[in-house]
Amino acid sequence: MGGSVLYAAGHVIGTNGMGNFAGSLRTDDISGCQAPWNAFDLELIEQEGELDMCREGLVDPQSAEIHLVIRTHGEKIPGMVNEQINTYAGGCTAESSFGASNGPNECADQQFAIHTP
Repeated sequence: MGGSVLYAAGHVIGTNGMGNFAGSLRTDDISGCQAPWNAFDLELIEQEGELDMCREGLVDPQSAEIHLVIRTHGEKIPGMVNEQINTYAGGCTAESSFGASNGPNECADQQFAIHTP
């Protein structure tokens, strides 16, 4: 069984730089799926399925391996804050988001944790 890339939570961090996050995902729910954008070869996805990030979602929470990524989207951009806190590439340059671009900010994954079953 393959994995899925799902959004769980996003927040604007205050001037003190401290963040507090909480999120949840329901079994089999892919509503928070992060689509593969133009950066990936969509024909390859249709043919091979290897890069399809919208598979089944969280199928079996008790045996799932969870990869948690904390990502910065840079300074708030007026009119784009919702995209910045709810998508992988919101407000980011193409260079910092695997080719997905709709903003001027350099974005980066800041922390990463793997939680095994």
